[in-house]
Amino acid sequence: MVWIGDDCHVSRLAADDIDLVESNADLWKSFLHSRIATPLSTPGALSLFNAPPEEHLSLAKHFTSEKQVEEFIAGKGTVIRWVRQSRNNHWFDAAYNACVAGHLLGARLNEVSEPVEQLIISPGMGRPDGGLGWSGRGTAEPGCPITMAAGPF
Repeated sequence: MVWIGDDCHVSRLAADDIDLVESNADLWKSFLHSRIATPLSTPGALSLFNAPPEEHLSLAKHFTSEKQVEEFIAGKGTVIRWVRQSRNNHWFDAAYNACVAGHLLGARLNEVSEPVEQLIISPGMGRPDGGLGWSGRGTAEPGCPITMAAGPF
């Protein structure tokens, strides 16, 4: 079995009983950085939980651990690549892979015409189910493209 998505695909390795996901890392890293660079009031923006800036410092360091470069390759034209500047890029890799996983599960960027209920994530807060990270419910502004849901997974 093979499933082909936008710059990613899933193939079945029957001998090992594994579903293998392969993606265009450069494209999905650019996608993630585009979400981060999008103003919060604009569809397609990615926001983090509300916290003092120093609580996001490690994540910011991982997200900026690679630099986007353009190069010309004969036969292909201008190609965008991401070049690692620091070894601490694990959360950046995990985040772009989460974008790929969301895409494979059907998540797409859409405009939302009415406010939607969303969970408000806050560090150190317990969820009613005993998990970490949930602090209550709120309402997203119109145009918010992504609603996060916390709960038992």
